[in-house]
Amino acid sequence: MGIRTFIAIEIPQDIRDSINVAIAPLKKLLADSVKWISPDNVHLTLKFLGDTPEERLEGIETAIARATGGFGPMQVEARGAGAFPNIRKPSVIWAGMECPPVLLDLKGLIEAELASLGFEEDTRPFSPHLTVGRVKRGAIVPRRRLAAEMEKLEGMIFGKMEIREIVLMKSDLRPGGAVYTRLYSSDLSAGHTY
Repeated sequence: MGIRTFIAIEIPQDIRDSINVAIAPLKKLLADSVKWISPDNVHLTLKFLGDTPEERLEGIETAIARATGGFGPMQVEARGAGAFPNIRKPSVIWAGMECPPVLLDLKGLIEAELASLGFEEDTRPFSPHLTVGRVKRGAIVPRRRLAAEMEKLEGMIFGKMEIREIVLMKSDLRPGGAVYTRLYSSDLSAGHTY
């Protein structure tokens, strides 16, 4: 068995704090129905790799470096909230992240580089989001009240940030929640700022 890994963008503390304050009414409403993600663990996943043999890490790091070469820092905004697959039958509660075309380009290059290493390409459209909670299996969710709370968050801006690096993370699943460790980061400073 390998180590559980994913490629992500880390979110600044001020934005995580802003999201945490904004979703406090949701946490109260769904206290028994949702397993909330620690604000420290909120991030933007670009690619989940799953169990990865340690001997493949070097190749993954090289692939990330190739994919990110030429990209500069990117300005994005965290705003809004929602649920997957939808508010009527939520399984994931998320805060939104805008997706400028350059971020889509970067995601596509990361997918292509990893596909060349044998990782399966994600064919679903990229929908950047920050997972803040997961609905527990079999939980009853008060849909009308949830929809009303989500409507309040729809246009809310949590903050602007500059994406300056792409990070390969290790995820250790523990009873108290996942613990993330940075394994590698690729600096986005070689290219043009977007």
